[in-house]
Amino acid sequence: MLDYHNRVHDDCEGVSSLHKPGRLSHTIYNYFMAWFSFITVLITTGVYCGVHSWMASNQAKLWTGVHWPKFHQHFYRLFFNIFAVFSFIPVIFLAWKLESMALYTIRNPWVYLTIAIQLGASIAIVLVVGDTGGSSFIGLSQLMNGPEKKRGLVTSGLYRFVRHPLYALGLVILWLIPVMNTNILAINLGLTIYIFIGAKLEEAKLRLEYPEYNEYQKKVPMLFPRIK
Repeated sequence: MLDYHNRVHDDCEGVSSLHKPGRLSHTIYNYFMAWFSFITVLITTGVYCGVHSWMASNQAKLWTGVHWPKFHQHFYRLFFNIFAVFSFIPVIFLAWKLESMALYTIRNPWVYLTIAIQLGASIAIVLVVGDTGGSSFIGLSQLMNGPEKKRGLVTSGLYRFVRHPLYALGLVILWLIPVMNTNILAINLGLTIYIFIGAKLEEAKLRLEYPEYNEYQKKVPMLFPRIK
């Protein structure tokens, strides 16, 4: 009876040892696929940001103004915003469907704090858009009335603390997501890089459009408010 028990024990150990390489190879495969997905989502996010940046450029606006003047005058801004929303759906779909690896989860009670901060940042975004002209920002004003007159440089509200409050608030929302995996990290990294590059490109245009922007730029930080 004891000999039988020993044989069974030895057989179980043999079966267990046979499964160990399989588990190891499966773990390596999952690890590889997770980082392959990370690169895929990061590249896809980069393509999205590149297209978005080109559509916001003066070259794209000039081209549409020459070839489709009415579309440019009435629909371009609204089309730009709608396209920005719907063209981001494939990025989200890839991040959802592709293999990923969990990085961290913010637990209670801290998750409530992060959600509260994200909600506050979202409300602040609405207020900032209102300060700069909400209907014009969305494109509804241009749709109804055609191209607007040049607006003055906005330096009130949250623009007193940072030159790009929309970007700064967007970063807060991105990096306080309670559940982080490799695919979400890829999106966040891609959008963060785009925000910094986009802010630099946008400021080059603002310096040409508003001579007073140089002085404003010296007094107010770009994305992160100064702590006094």
